[in-house]
Amino acid sequence: MSRAVILKDCTFTEEEYSTCLNYISSERRNILGRFHQYKEQCRGLASSLLARCIINESLGIDNKDMVFEKTEHGKPFCSSAQKINYNLSHSGNCVAGIFDDKQVGIDVEIINDKDNDDIVKRFFSPKEIDGFKTCEDRRRKFYALWTIKEAYIKYLGLGMSKGFDTFNTYLENGNIRIRDYELKKDLDAYIECMNLQEYYLTVISETKPEFEIWTMEDLMSRVRKLTVIQP
Repeated sequence: MSRAVILKDCTFTEEEYSTCLNYISSERRNILGRFHQYKEQCRGLASSLLARCIINESLGIDNKDMVFEKTEHGKPFCSSAQKINYNLSHSGNCVAGIFDDKQVGIDVEIINDKDNDDIVKRFFSPKEIDGFKTCEDRRRKFYALWTIKEAYIKYLGLGMSKGFDTFNTYLENGNIRIRDYELKKDLDAYIECMNLQEYYLTVISETKPEFEIWTMEDLMSRVRKLTVIQP
């Protein structure tokens, strides 16, 4: 069963942050230490903990036995938990993840007032550009399309090796569809795009996921059940 978890505020207190570092690998700690902004460190830590908590809950794998790697295109996976596929995304103070035994993709973006016309011209397909020009709410249209595109790229696990203009997003009978020009077929998967107040989020999975909204208390209570990796 597909499971999507949304943590809308991933701000740790200094004490929480210091404590939670003990539940991730030394390699991950080093990466977080290179982030210049505390907000970035919080997002990175929350993402790591979210994956560890769900894998522990779903498969019963001990935290200290989890090994995380990346594919050649940069998609993370847990080599010690091959029965679960996952994808993570973060923006602003929000962290989101989707977990399943099949392919999944997720993207979350904070909404701002920037002019995105240049991005539309560079990355959208011709049909998407035409639709963008004529729509009434261009900001809503942009974030819907952009999160769908990001989630699809992550679903495929191809990173930026696949052009954003090689596929088209459209509506059919009220359902979001993706036509991939390179694969010459439509994606046969569940796609949902939603507006979460100041964020837009899209998930792609084989079946409709169960959505969970977590608070920091929810995350911390699960973290405390994990095995400490380093004191």
